[in-house]
Amino acid sequence: MHKKALVVEGGGMRGVFSAGVLDAFHELDFDPFDLYLGVSSGACNLASFASRQHRRNLRNYTGPMHRRDFLSVRKFLTGEHYIDLDWLWEIWRKEDPLDIPAAEKHLDDRVMLFVCTSWDTGRAAYLPPKGHDWYQIQKASSALPLMYRTPVMIDGEGYVDGGVTDAIPVREAYARGARSIVVVRSRPTSYVKNISNESRLLRWLFRKNPPVLNALERRERAYMESVAFIRRPPEDAAIMEIAPTPHQKTNRTSQDLSSLEHDYHMGLSIGRLFATHRGRRL
Repeated sequence: MHKKALVVEGGGMRGVFSAGVLDAFHELDFDPFDLYLGVSSGACNLASFASRQHRRNLRNYTGPMHRRDFLSVRKFLTGEHYIDLDWLWEIWRKEDPLDIPAAEKHLDDRVMLFVCTSWDTGRAAYLPPKGHDWYQIQKASSALPLMYRTPVMIDGEGYVDGGVTDAIPVREAYARGARSIVVVRSRPTSYVKNISNESRLLRWLFRKNPPVLNALERRERAYMESVAFIRRPPEDAAIMEIAPTPHQKTNRTSQDLSSLEHDYHMGLSIGRLFATHRGRRL
């Protein structure tokens, strides 16, 4: 029997769209998947989906992730993190903790993998949270170089944001046996990833770290190769895409509540339509 996979892209605060999609799936009890793959904010959203904590992601985007302590130029200029994952993760543990036992029970006969990038090799790593520190693996998957200054350590190895190497891990889902794949994007389907000023700065900053530099130099091409795989899947695979419309209002660092709520409800609406109609093809 072919596996069914759910792949969720990251994208910082743009992840509020996939938070809406996953809440719609939860409301409609739509979860035919054997394999989950998440990147960065997509990994965090999947964790709450697995734990069945409805609207936990929305609470986080419009709560602690909306506070100045999370995205802070002041902190960055004083040598701290611009995206302060350490502060955010501590708030999560105290104010709205992930129900890890419930998530691990749900994953009893399923596989969940969070995508990270190895600091030492510059290659994608697909790490299972089950049996590990869920918070630490989510943090590693979300640790965007420069915005979060240091690699995150897991079992003695350093990792950074999975989006550097495999932002849309649809090919990995296929390689692991999935033939029915749902991909939840954080950008409209028309988006084309080109070299940005951020990418140029990152490449200059990591010029003395060849493994990470090599990954950064391939980032845009790898992204578009994943998009091409979605558009033209192998003959034995069916890939369905869920993406925000061009009316999306959030970007990577958006903290405007009206924009966050707009994109969440967009995801909620599109997710409901998918689960009710297209999802029946799975």
